[in-house]
Amino acid sequence: MKSERIKPIVGSALHKILGVHVSELEQDVSDRLTRPLLPAPIDTSLPYREAKQLFRKVFLTALIQRHLGNISEVAEVAGVKRETVHRMIKQLKIEVDSLRNHPAKAYERDNLVQDVVQKTIRKYEPALNPAKVRLLYDNVPDISKQLVKELPEEWDLEHAEAEWEKAFFAKALDQHDHNVSKTARALKIRYETLHRKLKSLGM
Repeated sequence: MKSERIKPIVGSALHKILGVHVSELEQDVSDRLTRPLLPAPIDTSLPYREAKQLFRKVFLTALIQRHLGNISEVAEVAGVKRETVHRMIKQLKIEVDSLRNHPAKAYERDNLVQDVVQKTIRKYEPALNPAKVRLLYDNVPDISKQLVKELPEEWDLEHAEAEWEKAFFAKALDQHDHNVSKTARALKIRYETLHRKLKSLGM
């Protein structure tokens, strides 16, 4: 999904509060929302493979919950075969029966969008009028509800996983002064593997 689709909504909502257009803020919010919303935590204290398994478990659990345990629907949305979903369920020890009895709540997506908007506002906060910033934060729930309507319902596993890896490696690199060798050692993967992944992700 291109950011141009939601940028006018972001711009209009922010303009009503700020009284002016802040193009960098509008573009930043729009760009962030064109990427998959990641419910999984970005925990770089874990080795890469362990953290990736955690992401997959959270991602697949959310899909199963939203589709009330219908594996065929989950496989279609995730862009994988049913056999792959069943194998992942077994590997990740996901309790499908319990998820069927606890459907996902609609407000969970709202909260993820709110988190994106709030974090982006925080980044630009020093350059904005303090009173306007308070108004922005007060109106984040309403802005988020407008934006949720324009976002795709779900992302497939490949795109969501790639976005998670970008966020995971970016955070890990920041923590190790962008030193690839140190980062690889901390994440317990080979330097060559990390270098190849960074290149494939365009980082």
